Formats: sequence, structure tokens, C-alpha cells
Amino acid sequence: AYYYGREHLWCTHPDIIPTLCSDCPMLVEDLQDGLLWHSQHVHDGKVRANYYIRELYGDPSENPDAWKTPLAVMCLKGQPQMFLHPVSVKLLELKWDRFGKKTFLCVQLIFIVIIALFTHGFLMHHPESCDEEGFFTRVAAGSLALLIFLVMSYLVAAQYRGGQITYVRIMKGFTLPVPRLLCNPWNLARYVSIICLMYAAFTNFSTCSSPSAAHDTPTLHPSSSLLGGGGGRHTVTPLQVVTAVSAISMWGQLIQALVISTRLAALTYTIGRLFSDVTRFMILMGITLVSFAAALTALQEPGFEEFDVSTMNLLKHFLNLAPPTHYDFEALGMFILVMFAIVIHVGLLSILIAQLALAYEHLSEDKAGYAKMNRAYVCVEVESCIPMRIRRKIWDAIDFDKPLEFDHGDEGPTGGIQVMELAIVRAHPKYKPDRIIRCTGTADPHDPWPVIRDVFEEGEGEGVVKKAAS
Repeated sequence: AYYYGREHLWCTHPDIIPTLCSDCPMLVEDLQDGLLWHSQHVHDGKVRANYYIRELYGDPSENPDAWKTPLAVMCLKGQPQMFLHPVSVKLLELKWDRFGKKTFLCVQLIFIVIIALFTHGFLMHHPESCDEEGFFTRVAAGSLALLIFLVMSYLVAAQYRGGQITYVRIMKGFTLPVPRLLCNPWNLARYVSIICLMYAAFTNFSTCSSPSAAHDTPTLHPSSSLLGGGGGRHTVTPLQVVTAVSAISMWGQLIQALVISTRLAALTYTIGRLFSDVTRFMILMGITLVSFAAALTALQEPGFEEFDVSTMNLLKHFLNLAPPTHYDFEALGMFILVMFAIVIHVGLLSILIAQLALAYEHLSEDKAGYAKMNRAYVCVEVESCIPMRIRRKIWDAIDFDKPLEFDHGDEGPTGGIQVMELAIVRAHPKYKPDRIIRCTGTADPHDPWPVIRDVFEEGEGEGVVKKAAS
């Protein structure tokens, strides 16, 4: 432990966190071990614990860019195991409780309101009907979307001017500077959905506000649009496409709200990582599907005379979307269809299930760390959007300049927070009772460091090893 040498350590190595995360991430745990102190005494079922996290938190005056604080560096370059250490847990808990949770919930609440207005105006009321209730709801949704768009655009411009950007590689030799706010896929999806919602709302507003709108009665074809029945093929308009994109994007964003729960966030992360394996499988399945569809088209089997129709029919066959059909194929055509079923259902699907089972077993070990890492990313993202005066106010309220007691009357150094934890913490592997080495006698800054030696004392039938200073 180095409670009294902490400030000297950070002054000498201000880039210690980026260096360790990049070159030797396993030593971050040792660094965090030295920032944690536990008392060996229990009072009222609780143990005093000191967390010296001043430098890990990051002084706003020294770190105006929140993406350069140690916690941000650990999010961008670190490993999930780092966030399971008690020091990281307490640091994350401090930021989450002080500003992260409230801001995150407020943002989610605003977008829930937008989703509610969108659902009522565009889905529960047909936009082409121009009825009064749906019309005003769509206008309200569009106006709120415009306000959110302006706020997000301002934050994007401010981050671009302030240098809070990252370079995304588009192709070899070409990179694109992207503001940090849009590096988060959830924010990018939200930005796109807001633009689509504004387009849909104000397009509908101009249509319903025209003089001819009051005399036009929209013609709906439920049989053709919903059931695909004999009313002819349903024509999809650009406005409907934009509305559909907005619906998928906005409702899908509710998944981000699961970061409130560590368990749900861990499950979301696991599903997201498994989805990458499913995506690779879908690419392989698509190539296989097109290959067999091309073969059946070449044979001109019934129902497979055209290539696009053959592809769709095989896809329906694979997904069991089509009703049972008697295929009047020649022997070669039936052989190809049977081989397609064997390759897809027996081969590829079995491999996918086995691969997902192995991947889930591996991911389950790190999912708690990834969940906390994701929450830490949210905290850094929120902190980067908070005005400097509010960040300073939060920093001053923590009072890192107050000395922390080791025990009653035994005052220690500054730079941390003190917590009374339940006595069960003594069962934690990181619990090391009172690691302060105390030496008797007068103190002088010119005196050499004491030499620690082992003293072996004979007991009754057993030896006792004690630490002594000389």
C-alpha cells in the first residue's frame, strides 16, 4: 500500500493508467490494491474502509475533457475485470449516484415521451387520415424531436470544437473524425431516428395542412396491406419507410435503459456478443441459400422459374413461413431441395447451436465486468456533457481534501472517501486488515526507511512469525 506516497506516484507518473492499460493491464489490479484500506476492528457490525480515489476520479480543473480521465481510459482501453475490483466499483458507484443515474434517467424519460407520442400519432392513428387527435400528436412528436435534434447537434458541435473526437477508420489510409457522442451506437441510432421522425412529422403536417386534405379521403386496403390477399400488391410509400425505420430504432433504444440493472445489462451484453456469431452464420446461410436457389432456377422446377422467386421460396421453406407444399420436382430437383434442408437444418444450425453454447460459457465469466464497464461508459458520456461549473460543484461536494481516519484519533492522508461496510467484507479476497506499518520512536524526514524483518517466536508446540521494524 502507498497511501502516503499516492500523490507523489501520480505526480511522477500522471499517465500510469493509460500506460498500464495498454502495456500491462494485469498490473492495474495491483495499483488498485494499494488505494484500498480496511480497518481490522469491527464496530456495530461494520468495518471502516478508505478508498483513495481522488486521482482516479479526476479533478475537473486538471481534466476538462472527461474522456481523458482515468475512468474513461479504463473504459476505452481497459479490460472488464478491472471494473470488478472494489476500488473501481466504489469509483463507479460514486459517479453513478452523484450525477450519472439522474441524468441517464431524465434522458430516457424524454425519449419514452417521444416514443409514446410517436406510437399514438403514427401507429394508433393512420397518418393519411389527418384526424385531429392524431394530427396534433404527430405535430407534438415532431416539435419535441426538433428540440432534441438541436440539443444533440449543439453537443456534437461543441465536442468537435473541443477536440472530443475519435478517428474511425473507414478504409485503409482514410479515417473519419467522429465526436464522442456519436461513437455510441445508441446515440447514433437515436440521432438517426430523431431525423426520421422530424421528416415524417413535418411531411405529414404539410400534407394534412393543404386545402385539398380536407376533401381527400384515404383509401385503405386491409386485405392487401395486412393479409396479402386479393386486393393487389400493397405499395409502400417513402413516408411509410421512414416511419418504419423510426419505429424500429426508437423502440429498440429502450434496450439501453436496461443499464439501470446490472443483471439485465449483463444479459444484454451477452446477447449482443452472441448476435455477432449469429450474423456470421446468416452470411454463410445467405450464400448457401443463393447457391441452391440458383441451381433450382437453372432446372426450371415448378415455382422456381425466376431467380428472385426461387430465393424467396427457399427462404420461406427454411423459416417454415410457407404452408406445407407438395413439390412436383424431377429427381435432381428433389435431391437438391433435400440437400438444402440437410445442409441448413442438420449442418449449419447444429454448428451454430454448439458455437453459441461455447461462446455463452466463455462470456458468462466476464458479463458482470462488461455490465459495469458499460455503466462506467455512460457515466463518462454524461460527465462530458455536463457544464464545467456543475462538475466543479460535484467535485467540491465530495471533499477529497478532508483527511481520512484510519481509526478513532488516528488521522490519515487526504484524497479519498470513507465508507462503513458490513463486516462480511472480511471474507472478500481483497480484504487486508490495517496494512499501515507503524514504527515507534521519533519521526524525522531524514531518517532511513525501517527494515522489516521476520521474528520467529517459540510458542507451545508451534512457531509464531511476527513482523518487526528496526
